[in-house]
Parts: sequence; C-alpha cells; structure tokens
Amino acid sequence: MRVAFVHPDLGLGGAERLIVDAACALVRRHHEVWIFTPYFDPHRCFSECTPASSSVSSPTPPSHRVTYTASSFFIQRAGGLWPRTILNKAQAICTYIRCCLAALAVVAKHMFTDAKFDVAFVDSVSACVPILQLCGIPVLFYCHYPDTLLQRAAKPSLLRRVYRAPVDALEKYTTRGANAIAVNSEFTARAYRLVFDKHANPTVLYPPAPVSDATTCAKTAPANPPVLLSINRFEGKKNLPLALDAMRKLRSAAEDVPRKNSAAARALQTKLVFAGGCDARVTENAEQLCMLKLRADHQHLVHDTVRTQHIEDEREAAETVRSALNDTGTDVVFFPSCSDAVKRKLIDACTCLVYTPEGEHFGIAPLEAAIASRPTVACASGGPLETIAHGTTGYLCESGGGSSTLPGVDGASVAVRELTSCIPSEDASLAASFARHYACMMDETVASELGTNAKKRCLSMFTRDAFGERLEAALSKLVVS
Repeated sequence: MRVAFVHPDLGLGGAERLIVDAACALVRRHHEVWIFTPYFDPHRCFSECTPASSSVSSPTPPSHRVTYTASSFFIQRAGGLWPRTILNKAQAICTYIRCCLAALAVVAKHMFTDAKFDVAFVDSVSACVPILQLCGIPVLFYCHYPDTLLQRAAKPSLLRRVYRAPVDALEKYTTRGANAIAVNSEFTARAYRLVFDKHANPTVLYPPAPVSDATTCAKTAPANPPVLLSINRFEGKKNLPLALDAMRKLRSAAEDVPRKNSAAARALQTKLVFAGGCDARVTENAEQLCMLKLRADHQHLVHDTVRTQHIEDEREAAETVRSALNDTGTDVVFFPSCSDAVKRKLIDACTCLVYTPEGEHFGIAPLEAAIASRPTVACASGGPLETIAHGTTGYLCESGGGSSTLPGVDGASVAVRELTSCIPSEDASLAASFARHYACMMDETVASELGTNAKKRCLSMFTRDAFGERLEAALSKLVVS
C-alpha cells in the first residue's frame, strides 16, 4: 500500500509519537508512507524523523526523505504558509485550513504524479476528510478525543460558544464521513459515541510503547537519591502544579517523622524533574514553565533549568542528566523540550513516573516508563485506567483517599508506614493522595516490584508489533472494500 498521513503539527508530543510509530510500523511491513504536515522542523523532532542526509541546510525544508530500517518514509510540508492564528485568535479555524491545504497537497500528488495513494490516515483534524475522499482516497480517521468535549470542559464564554458552534458542527459532519474510525483508548471510544454516534464501534488502536525492540531494553538501577519524573508538555491541562504540591506534602511529612527513618531520609533527598515539550511558538508553554518556577519558589523548593533539546549523543545525554541529578543544592529540575536521548536517560534514572493530567485520553508516558521497568503514579481517570494496574504496575490516585486506601501498606516497611502516617488523614486532596503514593516509592523493593510488573504488562499489551498488525489490518480493509 501507499499510505498518506495528514497531521497538523509534526513536533514533539504524544500524538506526534503515534504518527511516527504508525509510519514506522507500516514501513516495516513494506508499505510506502508519506506524511503531510503544515509544520515540521528536522531539528526539533523525534529521532526517526531526522533527515537521512546531514547535508540538509534549511531548518525546515519543504520535503525530505528519512530512513527507517531497510526502507524509508517521506515527510512533506504543506499548508504552513497559512498562519497558526489570526491576532492570537481563531486557532481552531486556522488549524482546519492548514490541514485542508495539506490534504490538497495529497490530492495534487495523487492526481498529477505517479504516487497514487491507496488509503489515507488522518489524525486529530477531520475537516480535511472530504477533500481526500473527493479524489477516491478512502480515509481512516484517528480520534484522540472529540475536540468539542475539550472546549466544553474549558467552560467557554458566550462569544466563544458562538464561534465554536460552526467549528463543532464541521467536526461532527466530517468525522462521521470518514470511511473508518480508530481511537486511542476505550475511554475515548465512549466519548466518541457520546458526541458522534451512540451506535458506533470505533477500532481501539492503543499507541505502542515507543521502543523499537522492547525485549532488549535492559533494566537499569534508578538513581539514588530517588527521582520523581513528570513527562508532559508544559500546558495548563496537564495539571503539573499537582506534582509540586504533592512533593511539598511529602517533604513536610518526612520532616514530621518523629524518629528519622530510611523512607523519611530518602523523601527529604528526593528530586522532582519536569521534562516535556516547551514550544517557543506557544505562549502557554512559556507561561506554564514560569508559573511552575514561581510555585516552587513559594514552596521553598530550589529549582534549576537545563536546556538539552540538541543533545542526541548518548554519552553526553547521560553525563548531562547525571550532573543535574547529582546537584545536591536543587530540589526541582526543569528539562524543557529535552531531546529523545535525554528523556531516555531521565526515565532510566527515575524511581517512578508522575503523571498528573486528569481525564487524559490515553497518555503515552506511562508506557515509556513501563518499558524501562518504572512504575507510574497517576490520576485515576481516563487512559491511565487502561494502562496502569493499580497496586500492581503503579498507583492510581483520587481525592478523598486516606492512607488506609493504599494497596500493600500493611506489607510495606515500617519506615514507609511511619512516613505515610505523617500525612494528615483528614487531608483528602488529590495532592495528598499523590504524596502518600510517593511515600510508597521510597521503599526500593516496592518500586522495583511494581516496575517489573509494569514492563511485563506493557510487553503483553502495548507492543509495536501488535499495534502495527492492527493498523495494517484496518487500512487494508479500506483498500479492498
């Protein structure tokens, strides 16, 4: 098959990771893949997307070839001349127009060259679906979450609701018109049926664990003292302050332990690390990073910022991470837009992943941690309910839970029980729930056992081979129908 992907912005994020994994999975099955996107920067992308030749001189070439194993896929920029916003407004409409222009590039290549596409994979933005179908290309639309529900959750003003009405109507019309629908989780499938079609049965295609050969990923010892790692874009909806608030509660509890023990001592030395996309083009990213730094200052947590987006050498990445984590003078470290190599080293060094979004549609970070034998502490909602087995591969937190709700506390070490008991039982906040589960991670045996279980479960449910097989079957069905 020759497959065309249409994606709004091929940068660094969970949706972009899915596109790259899908392209690579199809290439490994000997299909030809083209990715059409309004924005792509080969200097700020996943390693699989870097140009095959180092002679690329333009930072954002209109098209270039990248190599993956024995074959290759193509990335072509189209639609990027249209602005992302108009006076910082109308982002949704501008995104729709940019993706429609990218789809027109697919149509042009399909109609006026020898590159006839058998099927298209449209991601996130459904507005371009009819354009592709007009020239006879069947479309699989991948829905991460209905955009209309995201806007409702933001409690928009009357003016915004008026603006969104035609946008939401277009989303519903074009989404329903796709030849097939795939979603990233059962959670999103339920949301899809709620918004678009209560009788629909979309295909659930779980994003895979982002490791080319997970079985060869050796288990490494975490850093000492403990490291709590958050991997998320610097966005308000990711609820990142929760990780800081829980860290402060853990530290306070450790300071209140009447007889200093091993768990309390480790808690006092624990570092919290924030790593994730921080796009200079997005005002919110910079604002969130600044807000987190101010919050850390307010909580008397010393912080540092390490810029690593251009570090791809494994040795340099390891040394950079080691140096940052060994700095005894800092409590919190920020790695905005860290490179893949640095992110891998951070995961290897962490004791556990901290995943703070509520109602996250899927969330790839818990799988990135699991494949490296690291457990996750996350909110008990959305995608993590499917990727994390509570008390077996990590912990799912919700407000209102006291220390008695912690699985395995009775069997935990005396030190951990003493530490959790110093978090007031009347504190029913979500941050307190996270702090209690942080405390459990201060027991190295508990953290190690959870991490081992997490990797086993990940290898049984979220492999690239399983994802590629289901994706190929879904696309092939459209080609022969």
